Amino acid sequence: MAADTPPNRSKEQRFEESRNVYQTKAQFYPELMRPTKMPMTERFFSIEATERFRELRGRNFIPQQSISLTDENLSDVRRIMIGAGLIHTLTDLDPYQPNVIREFLANLPEAEERDDGVAVYVRGSLVDFSPSLINSMYCIPGFEEDPNWMDERLDEVCGFLTDGRIKRGENMSSKYLTATNQVLYKLVCSNWIPTRNYTSMNQRRLRFVYMLHHHDGFDFGKIVYDQIIAMAANTQTEKTRCIMFPNLIQQVIHFQRMITPDLLHDEFTGTPKLVVKDIKAGRGSGADSRGEYEQHVAHPGFEDNDEQDEDEEDA
Repeated sequence: MAADTPPNRSKEQRFEESRNVYQTKAQFYPELMRPTKMPMTERFFSIEATERFRELRGRNFIPQQSISLTDENLSDVRRIMIGAGLIHTLTDLDPYQPNVIREFLANLPEAEERDDGVAVYVRGSLVDFSPSLINSMYCIPGFEEDPNWMDERLDEVCGFLTDGRIKRGENMSSKYLTATNQVLYKLVCSNWIPTRNYTSMNQRRLRFVYMLHHHDGFDFGKIVYDQIIAMAANTQTEKTRCIMFPNLIQQVIHFQRMITPDLLHDEFTGTPKLVVKDIKAGRGSGADSRGEYEQHVAHPGFEDNDEQDEDEEDA
């Protein structure tokens, strides 16, 4: 179980302290760093892992975004992020090593269970990967009960996110989002429930933005962990999907130990770009529909609630 990380220290201080803890643990309990079965090579746990790596090798990554701490136009977004406890997921991001990320995902399906997560073979030894570690890494505050945010009524969600311009989910379009919620939706698409399609409205992502406004605490680590586990388990069946969370996965590793570049393609890349606010956002006029309804039926322009939605285009 990952220990709580003090949020009042810089990222560099927090990560260095965490690596010292893991290094001490490795000295006293070296068996925790070794898989119970002998790995095939320093990079791959098994032949199956090498096959998964080949499937991942030609795929693009979904770039994560960061947020400026000084841009006054984004002060409203920062305030919501601080309230939701996710500000460090937008400020504490570093570049990643593409091959290291692919190796992590290739070995992940054969990871060993540990605490509330797993231990993954990466470059000769194990690294922990769990919801609690992700929450600790980003200083996510504790929560008493994880909210049932997917149960929020879609009509209410769309009305709130559009400042009343839309009253029914079937009429929802990105042009109706307020400027603030347009930024939040872009961040959902890059950092929290990733997709390359920023414009099509997805019920799960809309409800996530709504939750950011209304819930003080939720298990962010579990949301991310489950997506990465599912992605790694389906590398050979979902061959067109891009790789999600590359910066986050790199930081999970760096939270425990540094990976020294030792291969031709181990250079760092993918420095997160700053999210920007579109001054034209939220100018769409309402497409209100009369009457009430309980069962939402998705129409061709609206993505249904499907975790395997649109990720999508060939890499």
